Amino acid sequence: MLDSKSKLILTSRKTVFMEAKRFTFLNSFTYKVFDLGDDENELTKQDKLSILSAYEIDINPLEQELQKVVGESDVFHMFPLLCKLFSTNLEYKRKGCSFFKEPYPIIMKHLDEMEKERRLFYAALVLCMLNEGLISENVLDTELVPKKTIYRCCKIQSSTDNWEIMEAVSQMVGTYLTECDGEFYFVHDLLFEIVACHFGKKCPKEIIDLMTSEFISQRLTLEDKQEEGFLTIKISEREYNKLAERLYGDLKNLKLYSVFDSEFLHNEKIGDHFLSLLSRDTNIDIKDFFLSLNTDFKDYTTMRMPNKKTLDSTEELHFNMKMLIEDAGKVFWFYEDEEFGAYSNNCQIRLISWIIAFGHNKILKYIVDQMISRNEELEIVFGKDLMSQTRCLVLACYSKNPDIVKLVLKHTDPTCRNMNTHQEEESVCIPMYKLITPLTLSILLESSDILDIILDEEVNVNAFGVTCLSPLLIAIYRSDLNTVQKLVAAGANVNQCSCDEFPLIVGSMLNNTEIVEFLELDRDKAEPQEPADGTSKTENEKEHLPYHS
Repeated sequence: MLDSKSKLILTSRKTVFMEAKRFTFLNSFTYKVFDLGDDENELTKQDKLSILSAYEIDINPLEQELQKVVGESDVFHMFPLLCKLFSTNLEYKRKGCSFFKEPYPIIMKHLDEMEKERRLFYAALVLCMLNEGLISENVLDTELVPKKTIYRCCKIQSSTDNWEIMEAVSQMVGTYLTECDGEFYFVHDLLFEIVACHFGKKCPKEIIDLMTSEFISQRLTLEDKQEEGFLTIKISEREYNKLAERLYGDLKNLKLYSVFDSEFLHNEKIGDHFLSLLSRDTNIDIKDFFLSLNTDFKDYTTMRMPNKKTLDSTEELHFNMKMLIEDAGKVFWFYEDEEFGAYSNNCQIRLISWIIAFGHNKILKYIVDQMISRNEELEIVFGKDLMSQTRCLVLACYSKNPDIVKLVLKHTDPTCRNMNTHQEEESVCIPMYKLITPLTLSILLESSDILDIILDEEVNVNAFGVTCLSPLLIAIYRSDLNTVQKLVAAGANVNQCSCDEFPLIVGSMLNNTEIVEFLELDRDKAEPQEPADGTSKTENEKEHLPYHS
């Protein structure tokens, strides 16, 4: 029994832990969090040598070469597992140091041999993988895993008894599996990935049907992609329709990031079949499904990053854009163990946001055309108020898709070109995603095509409002000479002061001679000015900028 002096140690995958951070009950279990994936907790060379010793691996015969390999930390995110496999498999031992240098092809080759010569064992691993890394007699007695399908894929008798599978499972304890109270698990999460990808290369249809939407979006790649890693599954063109059907099913289950934030729908054949499924589905009303507010969304975004990272990190910019996609009512920040993070909540989502933000122009045009054919006002697509329209325009810029941006510009108020989604009644600590205008986002994304489109709209290149820094200063801080030149050509004042900073002084401070020389040519063309809104920004506001050092 636990008492006041008891200490409870829990282990969890990081993705599961981050999702659970939303729930207050977890606070009782997070007095101290130790992240094995953190750079500061990375295994040292001495740690690895100690692990080798713990598995009674004799390094003396290959001491010099092995010492060198052990020092190469970038190939050892699963070093303890490699040691375990090495110590229990004679074939791996014969490989010597080459096993530690390139473990994936060796393990994949071993699975190839198992698939051909020990089919029951291979089928057992696949069944374990399909049940999220767990297998037991109870699992096999239920319909949790599609045994008949897997038996057919693995070429074993459909009449195979459960006890035969469990006998194979028990013989893999200590190598691929570990046991706890009659349940068997992979000895390492990475084995789940390896078995899934090995099986998927031979049976992609079953992977598309059976795996999670997250796995499909992360591990599947299309036939026209030249590179294929060991932990990816290349899908041939004959599977494209099936993949489109799976994506359409995930859409109806609101797996929105897995569906839209992936390469798949940008493929013409997959995208066209997906759109044909949508157009033929009589159970979905376009207006209600894509354009109405939805509060059932559960796939909230979570971000966690080391505190040492600067706030102009790509990770934070994309996180904040996802907050805008979700139209998050609140963003909760937390700080612990020298890391900070955030997650969204109280979201009032519209599915159209994902379509705009991830650049699905054909789908967006289809929805617009449907509303026009129904004689609906297009305000229902892009919003009736200026804030909603501005939000759509910023998301369009985030997509980096010129056609999306042009379509949104065509159907939104021109005032939105110079706006962000901040409302005056909100507090001083404004989330960054509410500060970004279409112009500033095109600069932050270094998207020349989108910047050109926005500048063609005759935006005020000297306005910055609550964002504190002028667009010109943002470009200078990013050492982006091309953008600086475009802004000045569009009328940016090289002598304008914002946040008590002048463009020429900042360029000099950053030792960017090209920008300084360019600015010096224009510095006498305008008199120094105060900030456009006549206000002085606080240091607190500066700290919340994605582009301020």
